[in-house]
Amino acid sequence: MDFGGLILVARGVHVLGGVVWAGFVLLAWVIMPALAKQPDQAKLVPRLTGPAALLTLLSGIYLMATLHPGDTSNTGLALKVGALAAVLSIVVGAALIGPRSNKLLRAARGEIALDPQLRGRLQTTLSFATKLNTVLMLIAVLAMATARYL
Repeated sequence: MDFGGLILVARGVHVLGGVVWAGFVLLAWVIMPALAKQPDQAKLVPRLTGPAALLTLLSGIYLMATLHPGDTSNTGLALKVGALAAVLSIVVGAALIGPRSNKLLRAARGEIALDPQLRGRLQTTLSFATKLNTVLMLIAVLAMATARYL
């Protein structure tokens, strides 16, 4: 692997590691203490995730339009791939993860009744959607982190 390839890998590992680290710190500092005090505070997750996703998307659109208008280079292509993955992640979260998580949470609280088959389908879909969302976010983060080195 040449020097440029090593820089690309190091940059990807550095940024991805930082995102995971920061995510876990936020989880440990904000989410887990709230859930330990009141389990019904699970609503904090979408209340933090939704606005963060929206702000990230809007600032990304601004940056792309301002710094890379019409960019057809490898950098521009990587940024577009990352942006597409991020948008798809928002769609997966809003269409698949959020509604199923809410329904399962309401059932766990006893607010609604779910038959075992429906609960199983909801959990299976939620598991798949969460894995898909993780892959999409990994693509987005790595594409954005390494774009300038391509």
